[in-house]
Amino acid sequence: MDPETEFDTDIMILDYVCSRATHALLLTRIAELSDRPAHAHLDLLNIFDTWQLLVSHKHSATRQISIDLQAKLQLISFTTRFFARARKSKWRDDNSRQQPAKKGGTFSNTAYMTMLEILRIPREERLDDRFRVLSLMDMFQGFLELCATMIGGMAVPDEDGIVEVLGKFIIQAVLEQYTLFGKTASDAIVEASSLLSRQNPIETTTKLLSTIQSSYLNLLHPPPVSSQQRESQETHLNRLAQQFPAFDFESMLIMKLQEFLFGLETPVLVKLETGEMDLYNEKNIV
Repeated sequence: MDPETEFDTDIMILDYVCSRATHALLLTRIAELSDRPAHAHLDLLNIFDTWQLLVSHKHSATRQISIDLQAKLQLISFTTRFFARARKSKWRDDNSRQQPAKKGGTFSNTAYMTMLEILRIPREERLDDRFRVLSLMDMFQGFLELCATMIGGMAVPDEDGIVEVLGKFIIQAVLEQYTLFGKTASDAIVEASSLLSRQNPIETTTKLLSTIQSSYLNLLHPPPVSSQQRESQETHLNRLAQQFPAFDFESMLIMKLQEFLFGLETPVLVKLETGEMDLYNEKNIV
């Protein structure tokens, strides 16, 4: 087999296992959120990890891969981190640890476990220490970059839907800092504002961030009323937590990630596997 054919074959397999592993992660989480048994094969994630490592060693790092596959690799990276962020898992970032706030809200371990119950994280997989949870604030930049990639890589990107998920992502990130990690309401909001201002000013992200700041960041502040009636920042965030439940956000984000996956090109090997492509039909041979 000549080098070019070997490279193309390896990339075709990588495309397949990447897509299948991402789908397995999403199906598993959808089943958990729906309170149904998960039958997806998560061992595909191990296969993908091994094959990606093998391909990177076999072929030069300068070899170009398609924009579609780059998007899929970015998608599986974020999906894996999000899936494992509150779990005892080899796939989570063990270096991630939130510093307990010196002042702010008090969120007991019992309340933390109740939150994981609401999110339907399997009990045997839950992290005992809430400060080891990978925060949404730390994941925001990765999700923003993923959204920018998908807008450029999907055939028909739903930009309005992407902006909505990003906006609710930053709201949920602030609520998480306030309720889970004990930050004060003002500190959590300042951190979010700083996070948005630090992002790389490329054309796609600039447009997304502008909409988020105007349409969603303002929701974190109490509405402007007379000083006698104005609610405190803490009261306002507590009310927002009721309006934007963590479970609803989790479900919405998982469905958006699945939409991203389905919006990318179907791998050739998946088409052969499902019968969408006929190997013996010369019209379908690429």
